[in-house]
Amino acid sequence: MRFACTFFIISLAATAQVRTLQDGTPVRLRLSRNVSSATAHVNETVDFEVTEPVTDRNDVVIPKGAVALGRVTKVKAKRRFGRAGALELSVDSVRLTDGRTIPLRATHEKGQGNISGARVAATVAASPVLVWVKGKDVTFEKGTETTAYVSGDARLD
Repeated sequence: MRFACTFFIISLAATAQVRTLQDGTPVRLRLSRNVSSATAHVNETVDFEVTEPVTDRNDVVIPKGAVALGRVTKVKAKRRFGRAGALELSVDSVRLTDGRTIPLRATHEKGQGNISGARVAATVAASPVLVWVKGKDVTFEKGTETTAYVSGDARLD
């Protein structure tokens, strides 16, 4: 008696599709606290909160409420003779749902604006009326909103 056994080897090549959060994807942010030219220091950390979830193929990759980190890049307190203060912030990175951080920039297009991060800048102009009049400090209020953009393609695992 003879048994005939035929074995079929089926090879399924798993074609894993690499998912990517595209360069230039907008990320809506809100400042988490007041920042003033009267008290801020260069390189001081500034926290932002994501106001709208960012999705990729219906999966949330940056949830609403996620933390984005920035820093104070320029600060000048108010001065005499009506010269106003100056304050400049950068938004450098945001945290993904998997805990990794990805870099952000100021503009949708590469090469425009500050490459290292989104910049929010303000200078209050005050004309000198009297010699001893002081200018005004610049303050970004808690809740100030801005948009930053993903800087470079971010691979999603």
